[in-house]
Amino acid sequence: MALLIQGLVGAPAATEFLAFRRWARTLPDIPGMLRGTHPIEIPERADQRYAFCSALAHHLWKGPSNQQQKRLERFFQISQALSSDFATLALLDALASDDDTERERRHQALLCHPAFEHWTQTHGSVFGRHLAAQP
Repeated sequence: MALLIQGLVGAPAATEFLAFRRWARTLPDIPGMLRGTHPIEIPERADQRYAFCSALAHHLWKGPSNQQQKRLERFFQISQALSSDFATLALLDALASDDDTERERRHQALLCHPAFEHWTQTHGSVFGRHLAAQP
């Protein structure tokens, strides 16, 4: 498969893609973390933490609506284990939506959640700097 991919996109791109595929197979069980059935595991490499944060935000809004509060609580617990830059990235990704109604719902759910106050005590300065830099 490596030779086929190299033939299609070239050796440098193929190397990066194949490395990503290998790592993607070992990605921590993020849905399990959000359900509370899997321990919190934060990847050590920055590129893997970036992918982890994106997947965390994506999976936060997936699943049964009657378990949404549990996923929100776990999201804040998981993000407390992240450095402030990655916790801010995860929160911003979780807040984002192309749909105005959905974006408002996400803002309400996250920014009004009781755990958000504790989150801001740990990560609020980085989050605030990001907000101040926005036009």
